[in-house]
Amino acid sequence: MKKTHLTETKFADLNLAPQVVTGLEAMGFNYCTSIQAKSLPVLLQGTDIAGQAQTGEGKTIAFLAATFHHLLQKEAPTHNQPRALIMAPTRELAIQIHQNYKPTVLVGIMRGAAPILDILSRILKIPIAYIVIQSYRGKGMEDKQGELMFAREISSLAENKDFQKVLLVDDLSDTGLTLNKSIEWLKNYNPIKDNINEIKTACLWKKKSSTFTPDFCPVLLDSDPWIVQPTEHYEEIDINKIISKHKKS
Repeated sequence: MKKTHLTETKFADLNLAPQVVTGLEAMGFNYCTSIQAKSLPVLLQGTDIAGQAQTGEGKTIAFLAATFHHLLQKEAPTHNQPRALIMAPTRELAIQIHQNYKPTVLVGIMRGAAPILDILSRILKIPIAYIVIQSYRGKGMEDKQGELMFAREISSLAENKDFQKVLLVDDLSDTGLTLNKSIEWLKNYNPIKDNINEIKTACLWKKKSSTFTPDFCPVLLDSDPWIVQPTEHYEEIDINKIISKHKKS
């Protein structure tokens, strides 16, 4: 954050859980921005709030600090169910695209882009295509990006002529590698490469250390958190346990 955005209010001066303050200070965040100084006292009281500020002024830290504070105040339940829900700004992303670009096809990077692509295609009324890429694999690789492997073909009912103005969609710009490689792959994909005039990119989030800045992105993060998607908990579900539970009910 730029110093010009900072106020005289310290996170340590607020009634935040000590663990939250320690974590913020360890990341170099000591003073609040304006949106943080105004919203956190209200949020810490458990009151609902709607906040608005420019990109990069710390909205993400504001709601995350308050969320972690409230979670730490309550004993963790024994059930493995969500305790906090963060809504993705898909509508804001759709507005950015509509106002600044007129894509002829949406190309999603599977699997992360799947729910975003579904919503955008319904709002923008544009044909869709999918690139299947495999990464983040193997034991001990949960927080590292492995080698990217692309499927041989694009999956789509869109015609080749629809690929004149491509909008490449992913859930987030993590390191930037996937988006860079995907653009390169599209430009060299024989069935459509001669039809492509322009490729732009869209994500919901961009991490601070990512080397790739999407053309459209409603949330530019101030740090590099591990973002857990709403569907990720399904990876821990055993189909046999579901069947057994279903029989009992």
